[in-house]
Amino acid sequence: HYLGIDVHDTGHVSRDSSLEPGVVLAVEPGLYIPDEEQYGAFRGLGVRIEDDVLITNKGPVVLSGELPVEAEEIEAIVGSGLNGLDYAASFERLASCGS
Repeated sequence: HYLGIDVHDTGHVSRDSSLEPGVVLAVEPGLYIPDEEQYGAFRGLGVRIEDDVLITNKGPVVLSGELPVEAEEIEAIVGSGLNGLDYAASFERLASCGS
């Protein structure tokens, strides 16, 4: 879905529309385990991993590319005040992509 002023800022966009430079969208697949006894310890579990993507003249740029996604990486920064994230690298990559 598109990102913008609203949470799911889609408006009345046709599925046939092209992605123009400057558009930002979210790619967020989800996995949801039904809350049924047969799934044991995993019942009712759900997870979504979101990547935010900027469309530029040079192609797509994954804005969330520097964020941790592996369980070990996330657990390492929990409670650390997010000090383990390299925001400077993300901003440098964004600045170099052009729009």
